[in-house]
Amino acid sequence: MLWGPNHWDSIRPDDPPPDDTGDTTDILRSTLLQIPRRETKTVADLGCGEASLTRFLAAHFLKVTAVDFAPETLFRNRSESAGPNVTFRRRDLSDLTPFRSCFHVAVAARSIAGSSTSDVDRILSQIWGSLVEGGVLMATLPAGMERDRPVSLAVAAPHRPRGPFHEMELQFRLLRVGFQGVRIRRLEDPDGSMLLALAVRRGLN
Repeated sequence: MLWGPNHWDSIRPDDPPPDDTGDTTDILRSTLLQIPRRETKTVADLGCGEASLTRFLAAHFLKVTAVDFAPETLFRNRSESAGPNVTFRRRDLSDLTPFRSCFHVAVAARSIAGSSTSDVDRILSQIWGSLVEGGVLMATLPAGMERDRPVSLAVAAPHRPRGPFHEMELQFRLLRVGFQGVRIRRLEDPDGSMLLALAVRRGLN
């Protein structure tokens, strides 16, 4: 069944969380728990790192694919977090072609990064392609100091070094690769300001 507009609208990242200054990971988890029928859905943990989020996803979703580029990290995580519904795959996020239209949900916790804006755009495009129609991206990214810096021509420069993100720039990039229904919320994390971004590959129904 496709993820329809009513399902997407039931997720409310723009509602104030209980504590805006809490751990961004906790807020990400609470948002993931709003997904209806999540126990029937596939999810990707993109840039799984130490796999703490992978374990959470495995407890709440039908099937988890944990993706990371570091072989030692994947080996350790496979030993510590192996479960019947978790698969570990070594892959660079800039090339997710084996996962075309595979996931209902893609989670990228502080893992969307690159040395240039073109790298970031390619990752976002690859994530878009890995989702089924109506699939949802939930991502956390480091936030820039300015809350509403306007998008300029400099934003589109393909080889500009990639620094912290700003709300309007991130929205621009997500929309440009094909996402819809973009929602972005700034949160204060112990490690600094973060953005929680939600976007959908809108279903056809």
